[in-house]
Amino acid sequence: MFDSTQPHEYFPSRKGDEVIDMYELTVAPGTDELYANEIAEIEKEYREQMKAGKDYLAEAKRVNDQLESIYQDNMDHSRIDEIFSDIQKEIKLLAKD
Repeated sequence: MFDSTQPHEYFPSRKGDEVIDMYELTVAPGTDELYANEIAEIEKEYREQMKAGKDYLAEAKRVNDQLESIYQDNMDHSRIDEIFSDIQKEIKLLAKD
């Protein structure tokens, strides 16, 4: 069971899938029309917040990419490989016990 409203619409395609439209079953006809202005404002605010969230995620990715670049430029990869190899050996030893 899940919400299949925009932007996450799902159209059943597998045998046995069933749609139970809770909106149709629980919201009185004419409700959308009665509250059209309020709904439009909420949708507008939702879109604005989603855009802001995407902008923050893009900024976080940009900063993360900068950090990764710094780490990659200053990392001793041979030492990381050595540590990884030591961990693998230890796991194999533990697995034998």
